[in-house]
Amino acid sequence: MPGSWDDLHPIERKLIALLESSERVTIESLGSVNDVASAAGVLSVSPLLPAALSVYLDLGRQVPSLGQVEFEAVFKTLLEGATDEFVLTELVDQLDAERPLPFAGDEICFSSLLAKAGDGRLSGLARGIALEGSFRWAVSNRRWQLKLIDHLLGLSATENIDLLRRSAKLCGLAHANWNEDGLLAKLRELCAIADCAADASFELGMASLGDGLNATGIPTATAAFLEARSWFAMSAESTEINPEAELFRSCLDVLNIYLLGQENGHIQETLTRISTSAFELDAWFGRSNVPQWLGARRLQSLHWSQLALALDGLIQHIDAASWWEPAAIIEKYVLAVYSANRTILGRSNDGILNVILRPRIVASLATHLWRAHLLKTWVTQNLRHEYAAEANALLSDIDLLIADREVNSNPTDAAIGQDPFVALIDKRHLPDSAKATMVQLISNALALHIDNMTQTEIDTLLDVRDTASTFPDHQTNPHARRLFDTILVWLLRFLTVRLELTQADDPTGQYLFRQIDGKNVSEDLLQHDFFRFLAANLAGADIEADNVGSGRADIRSRSSSERIVVEVKRELRDASFDSLASAYQAQTTDYQNVSVRMGFLLVLDLTSVGGEGTPHLRTLVQARSVRRSGENFSRLIVIVKIPGNRNRPSDLTKLAKKRKK
Repeated sequence: MPGSWDDLHPIERKLIALLESSERVTIESLGSVNDVASAAGVLSVSPLLPAALSVYLDLGRQVPSLGQVEFEAVFKTLLEGATDEFVLTELVDQLDAERPLPFAGDEICFSSLLAKAGDGRLSGLARGIALEGSFRWAVSNRRWQLKLIDHLLGLSATENIDLLRRSAKLCGLAHANWNEDGLLAKLRELCAIADCAADASFELGMASLGDGLNATGIPTATAAFLEARSWFAMSAESTEINPEAELFRSCLDVLNIYLLGQENGHIQETLTRISTSAFELDAWFGRSNVPQWLGARRLQSLHWSQLALALDGLIQHIDAASWWEPAAIIEKYVLAVYSANRTILGRSNDGILNVILRPRIVASLATHLWRAHLLKTWVTQNLRHEYAAEANALLSDIDLLIADREVNSNPTDAAIGQDPFVALIDKRHLPDSAKATMVQLISNALALHIDNMTQTEIDTLLDVRDTASTFPDHQTNPHARRLFDTILVWLLRFLTVRLELTQADDPTGQYLFRQIDGKNVSEDLLQHDFFRFLAANLAGADIEADNVGSGRADIRSRSSSERIVVEVKRELRDASFDSLASAYQAQTTDYQNVSVRMGFLLVLDLTSVGGEGTPHLRTLVQARSVRRSGENFSRLIVIVKIPGNRNRPSDLTKLAKKRKK
């Protein structure tokens, strides 16, 4: 605003006086139509422009004598001078609230805002505000949509960072509304700009989330959800505070836990993150500089938070031995999740989310018929309940599953969803008695194996498995999942054995101890040692396999047409996980180019352990995500270090005594 009262235009003085007295501002109180028109150039750069525009819009609606040409000329002049960020913010909100504007006012407004968005003389923040405003108008007009999309696609990476950050958000919203694939390519470009990565990757996550909800098949949907989770993780990690991305990532984690049936302590940690993120998000949306028209995103975050809480409640009760308050459990969790697409996310009655969530509910109630009986009782008592239709549909699904089990019944338990090995035994041409015996044999062997594992081994396995379960290949490819899990179990067992056995009891492990001649042993010794161990426990493993990733794979294991490679290396200098990944992850992941995007790096650590002894098992295993340039999905490598150059425990005492001398 000008420095003194005398610097103001007479109409500006009248506006200030009227606003301070709370009187209604009219064209008569300002003078005349001609007075306003003649002052249009001055008012266009005035902080009082929003108030003047409101009066002029009323005039355009109420005075027939004001012609279209005259109105549009003055209206255009009033808009052209608005460049101040605060004025633009108020102006856009006001004009949006007063739509439709008189005559061609909306056309002029959209064109003016889009022109400001492309005006390099304005600040990045002002251009971003104008671009957001043009989006509001474009939502209802296809021709304007195409102009806006063209503007967004033409943005250069060298533009002002404030503009690019807002543009990233708008690219995501525009794609959600108009499904223009080029906008996703633009978002991937913006991801490469550090200050835009959080916003751009979040919008890519929302796009993948939408793809998952709109998918027609379970593999496609689950892969999209995993990709969304990966983008949200990138967004959350790209900035110090990002409650929106953290909330969606955590909600997808709960969904994954439910689908995999892996209920453990991690879910409580995840729910705590959701609660914290929801609180922070509420505070974030309360800031004055957050556009109100992004409220739809806020609603989405609330819906997904509700879904996560419903899934948590269902997880706690779905396999419980009894239900203390069955009506509450049925309504709040069972039926709410069964119909989540409609009741929680507010989408159509059916959808892929229901297809994904329902099988576990149906299987649980069909396996434990007392739960199905409670549901039937609930239906008879709640015929007019909003969930009544879903409850009847669930009962029908249960009846169909029970009937199917009866038709395909077997002496074994394979038909009712027991362990996969039971189903595999059922496929073999064996007498029923032999099948039952095989189930007992394998069950006893696995039970004994698990019973004798240390808690450290189990914790390590679960940590790596939890990480792997978030990757698309592990989630959607049964052969990949079986192969990865099997190699992981036997590789951890190999590590445990090699940390425990002495040279006297197992001379083949002598290469892991300090050599008499002081020389470093070859990595071939580890390769052949692990291959012998793996081949004894896993059929389908071979060594030095040719034509894998245009090279020779150290150890390859197969399941049907899929394969996973264990790359074996020796390290003499730096065996930290970061250093090993930097040196060997490119080669390790190159064996994943045509099959499973998961692999293992087995390293013989010959960096001296000195007199402190051998590292603990928990410090020797790490799963790492690798995102290659131009790829939408991350790859996974599990690094396992086998300590070499070791001293016997008794030698450590001798070394300690020598140091004292």
